[in-house]
Amino acid sequence: MTDHLRAYIPQDRRHALARGVDLPDRTHGAVMFADVTGFTRLAEALSQSLGPRRGAEELTTLLNQVYTAFDRSIYVAAWMNLASQLVASQSQRLLDAPFVLSQAFTVLGYAIALGGALLDNARLFEQVRHLAVSDPLTGLANYRRLLDVLETETERTNRSGRPFALLLLDLDGLKKINDTYGHLVGSRAICRVGDILRIHCRSIDTAARYGGDEFALVLPESEETEAESVAGRIRHVMEMDPEKPPLSASIGVSVYRGGGMRIEKLLSDADARLYQEKSKRGRRATAGGAARRRITRPHTV
Repeated sequence: MTDHLRAYIPQDRRHALARGVDLPDRTHGAVMFADVTGFTRLAEALSQSLGPRRGAEELTTLLNQVYTAFDRSIYVAAWMNLASQLVASQSQRLLDAPFVLSQAFTVLGYAIALGGALLDNARLFEQVRHLAVSDPLTGLANYRRLLDVLETETERTNRSGRPFALLLLDLDGLKKINDTYGHLVGSRAICRVGDILRIHCRSIDTAARYGGDEFALVLPESEETEAESVAGRIRHVMEMDPEKPPLSASIGVSVYRGGGMRIEKLLSDADARLYQEKSKRGRRATAGGAARRRITRPHTV
């Protein structure tokens, strides 16, 4: 959509379209939708720019993105009210056919407006529910949702006896990425890890953002060997990612087998293994750097 076509859309609605979301400003949207002049100008501009058929398709797509169900129901209800008034003007006595049809149009218009409001409220409720259990940056489950899933899985394991595994993942060097490339690249690095977890896990698994640069992955009905295999696959995908800067992560694994273990103990065990791996990698990096310095040290005469 070109800029001269977007000019026909109110400014706040253009911002919503750019973000790909709908604004809750229903009254303004309904008024602009019923603005026949602006609607006609937009339709004419699309038709001249893209042709009649493509223009109609683009107009339909654009309106579906910008206007909510309540906006469209108000537009339909306005036309129903107009039809009711036109039919009522033909009525000659009380309760004749035009009068009854006019009242039917009026009631139908109110019903359509009410249905649009209910659909819009349902959509907004679903958005609020999703925001309450998801991380706004990565789209993964948040800490609250993670605790709910862990509680559900512990109850399932206590009933069935089948264990589940928990992976805690800590992104290495996020502070260095922020200091070197900026915080936008650092946020992008967090999103890249979130995408890897989302794409490379099963549909029954739950990936969550545990903290600032820490993530969690719940693997139902999985043993430690299977969890280690998943951790290795995640490390491999990070290593093969061509996007810069390169990413790596330390991963700790903990398995719940029942017996009344608390969720805090499960998280603590995974966290302890994570930092054991991080300390080992830090020692290897320090030893490797010292060896390189000895090799490259010039000989003195």
